[in-house]
Amino acid sequence: MLSDEGVSLFRGESVIMNLRLLPSSTSARIRLMLNLLAVIVLICSLGTATSIWLAQDRMDQKGSARGTDMAGPLSPQDSRRYTHNVELYYGETGLLMDKWKGWWEEMAQGKPLATIIAVASLVTAGGCFYLAANQSKPNLLTKSAGPRQAS
Repeated sequence: MLSDEGVSLFRGESVIMNLRLLPSSTSARIRLMLNLLAVIVLICSLGTATSIWLAQDRMDQKGSARGTDMAGPLSPQDSRRYTHNVELYYGETGLLMDKWKGWWEEMAQGKPLATIIAVASLVTAGGCFYLAANQSKPNLLTKSAGPRQAS
């Protein structure tokens, strides 16, 4: 035979079932959500950055195992003729933009991309943790000064 307490456990009326998952105050909920967001950002982006880093490392190891020569022929963008033509048609600004484009393409793949993702996720998560920590402090901008007394 089950006691009344045992029957209430089967009905879902236990004390454990009546606990709330989220705190009752709004600022506590916002703090919890910001902390959860920061943890999710850290886990997802650092996992992504790690997988990109390891994939590039594997590709580098395969390339070195094959014995490929990194010092191959120059690309057309490195020739004097290309540089001269870009400067002639687009000016020095066009040459600078072409160099920036090459730099961005280099940074947007492999290990530099993994580093950018990791740093951006750390900054974003740090900002979320900072906002969550300062959520309970009163904001001076929203605090009303009340009616002014005439002197």
